Amino acid sequence: MMKVLFITCLMLLGLWQHAFAQKPKLIKRESTIELILKKKALESFKFILDSTDVLNISVNAKRRTNVRVMAPDSQVLFETKVRLDAIQWSENITLAGEYTIELENTNKYLWTKSLLNVVLERKDFVYGDPTMIDSLKIGREQVPVLDSESQITKANPKEYPIAVNKGDTLQFFISPLSGRTPFVKLENDLGEVLWSAIPKKNKIKMTVPVLTDGSYKLSMNSTAFWSKTNQLTIEKTSPEKFKEPTFVPLDTTQVEEEIILYDTIAEMFIDTLLHLGAVRDIIHDSQQKISFEFDKVDDMVSWGVLFGAGKSYHQRMASIKPLFANEAYLAAGITDVLSAYGLGMLDVLPKTDLDYLSFDASEEIKANLDPSYGNFAIIPTTKNKQFLLFENKSKSSRQIVHVIVVVFKIVQR
Repeated sequence: MMKVLFITCLMLLGLWQHAFAQKPKLIKRESTIELILKKKALESFKFILDSTDVLNISVNAKRRTNVRVMAPDSQVLFETKVRLDAIQWSENITLAGEYTIELENTNKYLWTKSLLNVVLERKDFVYGDPTMIDSLKIGREQVPVLDSESQITKANPKEYPIAVNKGDTLQFFISPLSGRTPFVKLENDLGEVLWSAIPKKNKIKMTVPVLTDGSYKLSMNSTAFWSKTNQLTIEKTSPEKFKEPTFVPLDTTQVEEEIILYDTIAEMFIDTLLHLGAVRDIIHDSQQKISFEFDKVDDMVSWGVLFGAGKSYHQRMASIKPLFANEAYLAAGITDVLSAYGLGMLDVLPKTDLDYLSFDASEEIKANLDPSYGNFAIIPTTKNKQFLLFENKSKSSRQIVHVIVVVFKIVQR
């Protein structure tokens, strides 16, 4: 009885801590790209997108300009021509990878000024590492990266590298102290152009959220005959972030708790991948069902179920797996995230992407699903038959669904 009570307390503590974990949020990154297209010139810009992103673009130009958007597989998603009146286009991304936007000046004799505005919407954005939530890595801070006054000549452009982390926000302020501001371009180490501005008489500013760790580069150049002096200020704001995954060694003074913990074991019952075809896939089924029951499992205290799909889920699972080589986990016989969570040795489980995946489940599973994440449950012992039914709603992309079922048992020493 005491052993069962202890395990129950561990589970409740894990759920209480989970409530304070870093919550996913919707983030929008707007890239404003001003440029001058020479006669018959073509410029292309690439953007790295995830499979659940939303891409919104707006384009206008002084003279007739062709606009084209291409997917990673070179499929043309959108093509039109624009002049004066801005065109708008939006797409829900299902294929992750590098997308290309092309602008082409079709005039044979004259240049044109164009404005490309790209808004990337990313759902379930999480910065930092949510697997350890008992302390913060750093608090929120706003620090100056650069505050300079310099001259820019045609022969000597300027470049400023900036190291960034996921979740940071960069702010740029440029004030012309003589003449106009220079040509400005901001790009990251993935080759994405996030900001581009042509010379202006007034000061300019730009705010850019950082979606991935890496480095950014701000380039400034001038085509004017005389040198131009500018005031440049760069600031970086870093949010509160949870610390990187670490594991607290087992406290050897808590002898009784260790013995109780090891008397309760996790036993893998199901660990499988379901390959669901797209709706238009005439070869592979878009729907699969798993049925199971525990009538032959003795000494069961409870059981758990976890399922997930989507790029972020599978990446998160892969990043957590090496952590089970830790001595404390080896000693407890834990080799998967659901066992670690059920025994109170892991606080957070990977969230799934349900945008194109629908599911149904037996009543006991549905009644115990975590209300925030909705893709896992710890359930009291039962003899009833259980099931999970998954259906891929995407018309063109397949889904790989990972399903884990773990039984928690009391064993005699």
